[in-house]
Amino acid sequence: MQQIGLVKLRSTLSASEASLKGETAAFLDKLNADKRFVFVKPKGQYPTLFLVLTGGSEEYFLDLYAKHRPPYLIMPTGERNSLAASLEIMAFLKRKGLPAYLLYGSDQASMLKEAVNAYNALSYLRSSRLGVIGGSSSWLIASKVDPKAVKAKLGVSLINVPIKEVLGYYDQHLLSDEGLLTRFESKTRRKEELRDALYVYGALKKAVAAHSLDGLTMKCFDLISARQVTACLAFALLNEEGIVAGCEGDIPSALTMMIAYALTGAAPFMANPANMDVEAKEAVYAHCTLPLSMVKDYSLATHFESGLSFALRGQLDKTEITAIKLAPDLSFIRAIEGRIIANPAEARLCRTQIKVRFEEDIVPLLQNPFGNHLIFAYGRHKAEIQTLASFLGL
Repeated sequence: MQQIGLVKLRSTLSASEASLKGETAAFLDKLNADKRFVFVKPKGQYPTLFLVLTGGSEEYFLDLYAKHRPPYLIMPTGERNSLAASLEIMAFLKRKGLPAYLLYGSDQASMLKEAVNAYNALSYLRSSRLGVIGGSSSWLIASKVDPKAVKAKLGVSLINVPIKEVLGYYDQHLLSDEGLLTRFESKTRRKEELRDALYVYGALKKAVAAHSLDGLTMKCFDLISARQVTACLAFALLNEEGIVAGCEGDIPSALTMMIAYALTGAAPFMANPANMDVEAKEAVYAHCTLPLSMVKDYSLATHFESGLSFALRGQLDKTEITAIKLAPDLSFIRAIEGRIIANPAEARLCRTQIKVRFEEDIVPLLQNPFGNHLIFAYGRHKAEIQTLASFLGL
């Protein structure tokens, strides 16, 4: 059960009204009908809900708000002018530039669940460290970020890791789990190349431990040039373990992957578009790695661009997805819901391919792209992403 700090706001004039206590208890019982939450005295590690019971309670919020960590969750009961008071509080917070979210509508319980999930995701981001191994690929000309802005806005620390360090770990032939060989041997006859690909996994695991990383992105084509081996299998394993691993040193995409993981608890799929049909709202996306946790079946192929080492060809579920991307200037998080309708197998594309039918106009993906990659998470998460965006001031 999720603990939530509860602050009840009411006016002095209502303090003596005996009926208000019963109304409040009934409201909270309805709000927590599925017993998902435990309302407690506010503590720093939990989200705080400001329950606005009456009008005239704004001045009490003014006395209290600075003692609590944002974002501020403001919920009116809808009775006794509580909505009017809540809007005054929201306007005050917005004027201060403080993140706030009004939980008012036909299903306040669902809104609270989304808000708490977004709050927990924000807490994860605030303490996370993303390793940038070797910098960004030269073709990512629109995907540069300001590390100080990333820290200030998201709370994520970007940790530069030299590619030479990881190459050094690779040359140590680190393979802590011999069982991994057994796991993948049935997928290929190239046993020595398989061992080499798993040495990349061992090297990245050592880098993760050495720098206390929660995720990483790597200029992976430098690895191909230096050692004729890919990181595709290593990334698949790391993502399966909950260590976000993104390709090509694409920092905005890796940050988006961290956001998706924080909100859903599952690793997402990073891919680039192959073709798009604006009229049908359909597009094909592909990449040479994906989290093994996303697929029931997969095969090992060669890497598309180099023809070397290993890539993964996986069959993703034909189910609802959310496509997500953080703008490189950290001004906006895009989220579009849709459904995977096919797993193509075109020879001249990266090995894992999905055909997606989106639920809304995809012209912005063409006319206002946030770089060439998009991140896909199973399920419908647009509302949670929008809530998190409001917490981040996006």
